[in-house]
Amino acid sequence: LDDIQHTSSELLQKFISLCDGQRKIEGVWKGQSRTYDLRGKKFCIVMAGNPYTETGTRFQIPDMLANRADTYNLGDILGGADDLFASSYLENALTSNSVLAPLATRDPGDVQKLVRLARGEDVPLTEIQHGYSAAEVEEITSVLKRMMACQEVLLGVNKQYIASASQEDAYRTEPGFKLQGSYRNMNKLAEKIVSAMNDEELQQLVDDHYASESQTLTTGAEQNLLKLAELRGRMSPEQAARWKEIKESFVRTRRAGGKGDDPVARVTGALGGVDEALQRIHAAIGAAAEANAASAAAAARASAAAALKTKSGGDESLAPYLAKLDEAMRTLGKPSKVELRVDDGTSAAAVSVVNVVREHAKTIERVIANLADLVKNGAVGAGVSSGPSGPDTPGFGAAPSARIDELIAVVQRLEQRLSTIGGGSVPRFDVALGASSPSNFYRGMDGDDVVMHGGVFVATYAKLPPIGAAVILTIELPGGNRFEVAGTVAWTQDELGEDSPSGFGARLASAPEDARAMIAQFVKHREPLIRD
Repeated sequence: LDDIQHTSSELLQKFISLCDGQRKIEGVWKGQSRTYDLRGKKFCIVMAGNPYTETGTRFQIPDMLANRADTYNLGDILGGADDLFASSYLENALTSNSVLAPLATRDPGDVQKLVRLARGEDVPLTEIQHGYSAAEVEEITSVLKRMMACQEVLLGVNKQYIASASQEDAYRTEPGFKLQGSYRNMNKLAEKIVSAMNDEELQQLVDDHYASESQTLTTGAEQNLLKLAELRGRMSPEQAARWKEIKESFVRTRRAGGKGDDPVARVTGALGGVDEALQRIHAAIGAAAEANAASAAAAARASAAAALKTKSGGDESLAPYLAKLDEAMRTLGKPSKVELRVDDGTSAAAVSVVNVVREHAKTIERVIANLADLVKNGAVGAGVSSGPSGPDTPGFGAAPSARIDELIAVVQRLEQRLSTIGGGSVPRFDVALGASSPSNFYRGMDGDDVVMHGGVFVATYAKLPPIGAAVILTIELPGGNRFEVAGTVAWTQDELGEDSPSGFGARLASAPEDARAMIAQFVKHREPLIRD
């Protein structure tokens, strides 16, 4: 079964029973349904697909099927065979090039010898089985050189594609890479390569090919082309600046809870960025305090004349620490933008989160003000203190040190308060909706919109959350469409029989516009439950 990323998860789940001890599968033969019993028979199920779907989203194999199968990633099983895999790019593309096509019907050993010639090795023509003229060998090796340049690019693209697909979305620092370096790409390039091409023309051919390939992506054409330019070392200064901007924006969006409308996730993510900035400030203040004490001792031993030569009136060794402190302040002074949408159906918990954020914002402003005052008046000492060298020696008085200790205590208290935000993690539930799934949307008696006047019933044997608890639901609709939505538990139900499984009903706090459209399409084909 090929290209399984284009199939429905319900179809793939039909193969689960074949992969366990039952060895049975339902089928239809000549219009009659029947059960095929394959126990004791030898058979093998092979499925292949790409990590991304045609819409650019991650493809997820059903867990029950993945747990029963041996899963192989092409990039993980090539250990010790990298050279063979690289050579296969050239061998599979021979027939696509008019100059190299005749080699496909001749001695395979000749191809390897000609490739070695193209790499600059000294291979006598007498070792080649077929009789080639010097002009033919020159043209063939010239085309092979250009094909090997394309091969190197495609191998790098293929490696990056596999690495990106295997990375968890939560830990990405840049958008996923969806361009591929497949045999099909190699064949398309090979058919346009001629021996008269120069290096710039060849690179332009690769540029044009992937510009066309990126147009088939649903989203992310620009970011994928920029990543490709980075891999090839062909980024202009404008492209490098744009790529840096995209990556920074991607990290900020992910830290702020993604593009969803879950207010708790977005606020918690934003506070996480503030917490990182506070840690940097804490470290910078601690380093400044240590440098303060060391500089005070050094200044006490220095002469007054030498101290007066310092422009700031203090020890220059404190400058690096002040630079770190300034960087941390500027980072905290421009926090990530928090987009908080409170719809009619949002629970009161979101409102309380807003109040907590405002309270912490005021505290952070006070910290920044104190830090600014520290840098202006206390960090670089201009005071006079008594030391081993006698009075009137420029150094660092007691006031700056006390100020630093006070600020450290403020930051520590703020960190402790930030760590308590949210009161713990929000439980998550996966909800697979299908024609035979016990889970389904429900609506009340006063409306037909399941988002505004109802919610979703989650059939689960896990411990049921209490009524009023906030939950995060990952809803999967037929066809593999998935989206996350926040909700509040409205009611619970114990198992009463096969037709009444255990679960809970959750009112949806909000739903993105594209998710609303998918929900509306789903309820047209499957009637939602009715709940008083």
